Amino acid sequence: MLGDSDDDGLFGMEGGSSSEESELGPEIPSVDPPDVPSVDDADRPSTSVPSVDAPTDDDVPGDLRATFWILVVIANGVVLAFSLGLMFVGFRGNWALGARLFAAAALLTVLGWRVHRRYERREE
Repeated sequence: MLGDSDDDGLFGMEGGSSSEESELGPEIPSVDPPDVPSVDDADRPSTSVPSVDAPTDDDVPGDLRATFWILVVIANGVVLAFSLGLMFVGFRGNWALGARLFAAAALLTVLGWRVHRRYERREE
């Protein structure tokens, strides 16, 4: 019904001749890759990585290291309290909790400033 003979398959596609296939589209050109010369390991320039002395814990004074990590924890607390306070006010409309979190962020900011000032005064 669809094809003239039974061996054409579904929709007459399997028994096609080569002349019918060439009429389906343009011919695909063949491309030859360029010749690339081989490079031996002996021909490559040598690259050396200079050694670097990594800083150790002994390079940083103990009070500076402790003050730094205290300020890191305080700064993380400020960011957390401020962002949560902002989200509680903006998304939930909970001004009471948002105001308490803003106040906590402000207190932590003052605490961080005082820790920093105390360290600077010790260094002078």
